[in-house]
Amino acid sequence: MRDTGVLGAGRMGIAADVLHEMFSDPSYTNFLTIAGPIVPAGFRLVIGDMIDRGFLDAIVTTGANLTHDVVEAMGNRHYQGTFNVDDRRLINQGYNRIADIFVKEESFERLDKKIRKLLATIPENERKKVAYSVLLEKIGVLLDDRESILYKAAKNNVRIFSPGLLDSILGLSLWSFASTQTLQPNPFADVTKMVEMSMTSKKLGILILGGGCRSTTPSCPASSEKAWIWQCR
Repeated sequence: MRDTGVLGAGRMGIAADVLHEMFSDPSYTNFLTIAGPIVPAGFRLVIGDMIDRGFLDAIVTTGANLTHDVVEAMGNRHYQGTFNVDDRRLINQGYNRIADIFVKEESFERLDKKIRKLLATIPENERKKVAYSVLLEKIGVLLDDRESILYKAAKNNVRIFSPGLLDSILGLSLWSFASTQTLQPNPFADVTKMVEMSMTSKKLGILILGGGCRSTTPSCPASSEKAWIWQCR
């Protein structure tokens, strides 16, 4: 595909070479960023496999993807649905929708109870001025599901950053807990950590999945020191 040199096939070939370099060269610090419903769409195990294989050093993601990782960790599932269904019918049958992906409303109710229970087991002094990434690591360790992205990341020393964590069902559970018990996140700590990881890396690799972007950055050859892959709509 790379040898075509043009259009999608040529770019896909270049991207494959860059990924190969990123994942095979231990001097790279690799970030995976994911937006959109990547986890509900079924990529949870793929991301977990990338963690297990040592391809990633950090993940930057929305709170929504982490929410749905916990949903799966509790044994709930996401279902292939359709755009052509009345929302009122879904609500009456106890389902939420993410476009054409369906998930039971009770999944979020169970998640709230689960997260509050897990947070309560963390010593109070460890819940003060805590970075979101550290809090997510503690939650990951406490999850029962070894296929969980949060669990695998915690066990493999892969830092998970979620700047918009509060803008999710999982974030609402954190807020709800903090309304009655001690929980004092420090979001600035993660910004510092991300900058430190980026600036001190020998080589920096970034794989961007989901969302929309247009990059004016010239395609970089596989031999370049910093590898960037843009997946755009």
